[in-house]
Amino acid sequence: MAFIDKNDLLNYVRQNKLDDITDFDDTKLDAACEDMEEYVKGFLSARYDVAAIFAATGIARNPVIKMYMCDLVLYHLHKLINWRKIPEFRKERYQEAKEWLQDVQAGLINPPTLPTPTDGSLNYIKFGGNPKLGNNY
Repeated sequence: MAFIDKNDLLNYVRQNKLDDITDFDDTKLDAACEDMEEYVKGFLSARYDVAAIFAATGIARNPVIKMYMCDLVLYHLHKLINWRKIPEFRKERYQEAKEWLQDVQAGLINPPTLPTPTDGSLNYIKFGGNPKLGNNY
């Protein structure tokens, strides 16, 4: 079962629009939900316990993750219909969700309610440096 379902999406789009997008085929909707769940897991897995995040059900789910997942799924479904005619606000919401996920991955945003692994499995080293200076006398 996916993290979000049709009822969650109905908070962001009307039933008739969702039926138009999916062509009354819920398998497209389920596939898009699973695809975007894997997409979000890729961003969050470096810092958070994604198994615990996506195992939550009902009101125990993180509302921000749920909101951005709905935006990503709706963008993905619009893209399947005609990628040239995606509504502008869907593009903006998709970009906002993607930027938020990138900021969480980079550690710029630290959502306090997301669970971190307790077994110490996220031991990684962040490396890098300042850009090279080209000072010449």
